[in-house]
Amino acid sequence: MSGIFLMELTHRIKKYVRSSPTAFETWFQSSINFMHIFQAHTMKAARNNKLGLGGLCEDDRANIIVSIWIEVFASIKLSKAILLGSSKVADETAAVRAKWIIQQFSKVIDQLPNPDQDGPITEYTLPFFTFMALIGLRLKEYGVDVEDSEMAQLLKHPNMVGLAITTIVKGKALDYEDMNYVSGGTLDT
Repeated sequence: MSGIFLMELTHRIKKYVRSSPTAFETWFQSSINFMHIFQAHTMKAARNNKLGLGGLCEDDRANIIVSIWIEVFASIKLSKAILLGSSKVADETAAVRAKWIIQQFSKVIDQLPNPDQDGPITEYTLPFFTFMALIGLRLKEYGVDVEDSEMAQLLKHPNMVGLAITTIVKGKALDYEDMNYVSGGTLDT
């Protein structure tokens, strides 16, 4: 993306998020709902041995959605606008919103294989776990205090923290080569 386009997009997203008290929640919840739909279709296709037929499989569509959210939270301006809100400080409202984000996204994470129990992280699952770690790092960075056991587990996973930090430094979602490099070449495809 060009710098001018990205600046304009950042401005529009911030304007939308601040347009009403429920704008962000509506947008985020819609994304979560689509991810659930795509995950359900993927599971059905897997049971019927029809994954990947007809172009993009639903896995890819859910992955695209989470990659967009990674782009949003990689931006300091956007992540602050979302996590800190109009007060621009780490207050109770920011903590409530952060807990809500974690709660909603945990529903998506719960549908994925657990990397600690079910084997290696794959190219598909990595962005989902990276997004949660990215949220955790942003919350720490902005001083928003949220206790969440799933978040704590992800922040103990060195690959997740490394990927989230690299995403913040790069300022955008990582491609497969970046993810594989940061994770030490351990990704399964």
